[in-house]
Amino acid sequence: VTSSSPTPMGCKYHQDSEATIHCQINLKLYTSYIYLSSLTTLTSVMWL
Repeated sequence: VTSSSPTPMGCKYHQDSEATIHCQINLKLYTSYIYLSSLTTLTSVMWL
């Protein structure tokens, strides 16, 4: 039996579920970073 660490709200989730949610959040942050980087690059090129 594996125990999962408590979340900030005190609820306990299965480790696989917590890992999946963590991965999803990381992917969303990464895509946001790529989007903003691309937007910044395109904006700077347009103003040259």
